[in-house]
Amino acid sequence: MIKRWFINLFDLPQTPFFVYDEEAIGRTQAPESVGALVRQRFRWTFGTLQALWKHRDTLGRARYGTLGAVALPNIFLFQILLPLFSPVIDLLFLGSLALWGLAHLHSARIPQLWTGADVERSVVFFAGFMLIDLLTCVVAFSLEKGEDWWLLSPLVLQRFYYRQMMYVVLFRSLVHAAAPA
Repeated sequence: MIKRWFINLFDLPQTPFFVYDEEAIGRTQAPESVGALVRQRFRWTFGTLQALWKHRDTLGRARYGTLGAVALPNIFLFQILLPLFSPVIDLLFLGSLALWGLAHLHSARIPQLWTGADVERSVVFFAGFMLIDLLTCVVAFSLEKGEDWWLLSPLVLQRFYYRQMMYVVLFRSLVHAAAPA
């Protein structure tokens, strides 16, 4: 429903009016397997791509208000562009750790291209990213009344598993969107 509304946003006869209800309860069907979750996220990602494509002429244009100046650029940057480069950054980080470890084990003749300080700096930045992620989730949980704080416990594991799955979903969606009809 939201996808259809977002895609046809400018086709509406009047400006939509929204009411916020803090006590609203949403009912949905949660995916029961990894395959179902991937299919659901693919539909959502592909729908986001469709909406961005349909409204591409509004992207970054202030005359379209918050939608063109804030919302669409935000979606493009944080749901499309940055996730496209995240796998490269993850692979570079893991690769540098692996090569640094191999160089220190003297199990392979690997030229020393970095220092221990470089690796420490990388680990500190990665830990900082994870801490910022955790703090953002804590703020979100504190804004919700009666939220189950135990849901934060698998956050680090979720970042490693879910992020990798979403890379695959985003790439599949982009390939599907670019394919001839």
